[in-house]
Amino acid sequence: MRYQQGFFSIARTCPTCQGAGNVITDPCPKCKGEGRLLRERVVEAPSARGSGGRHANSFHTGLGEAGAFGGPAGDLYIVLHVKEHAFFEREGNDLHCVVPISFPQAAMGTEIMVSGRWRENIG
Repeated sequence: MRYQQGFFSIARTCPTCQGAGNVITDPCPKCKGEGRLLRERVVEAPSARGSGGRHANSFHTGLGEAGAFGGPAGDLYIVLHVKEHAFFEREGNDLHCVVPISFPQAAMGTEIMVSGRWRENIG
């Protein structure tokens, strides 16, 4: 759309068709005239093992949002944030925890069972 005020001419995108050049008078009730639908999809992403708390980026070509007016789908980026844990500490790719033991346990050797609750939280 072009507007003129004296010597000045201003061009703006049509608010009705958004520059497409035509208006859909009877849009589809599912897509509302956009030509694309929102749906959920399960995508496998690599795990963040050994990331040391850094962000792990995963890139999937063509699995992003559908393109407008039949255009190609975008790309999907997945960013994972590794949270700090209350019991375990990360040192490089290793996990450490401090468990108090008695002198006889240290001298004679012992086995200490780490609770399943903590095991769920690490992976």
